[in-house]
Amino acid sequence: MLSHPLHPSPSVLTQQAGDDLVLVHARTGSAFRLNATGRILWERLAQGGATQPELVDALAAVFDQPRERLEADVDTLVRELLESELVVRDPDP
Repeated sequence: MLSHPLHPSPSVLTQQAGDDLVLVHARTGSAFRLNATGRILWERLAQGGATQPELVDALAAVFDQPRERLEADVDTLVRELLESELVVRDPDP
């Protein structure tokens, strides 16, 4: 699990689609649809960035699920967003 803060890429455009949120990278054209749970995480990232443990905490505050499951879900989403260049990671200090 990454401990460096993550932030939305400045090249990402967002559009609501019902309860979902569609992310589009303006340069690469990659798109990603977040469900309501993913949207909670995106909104946390958009508030100034967050580490993966902070994202897990954000979900734990809303969902009564085992922490291990929340960690796995956050890890999967973060990997996909990083691969799509929709989020960026702060460099090592």
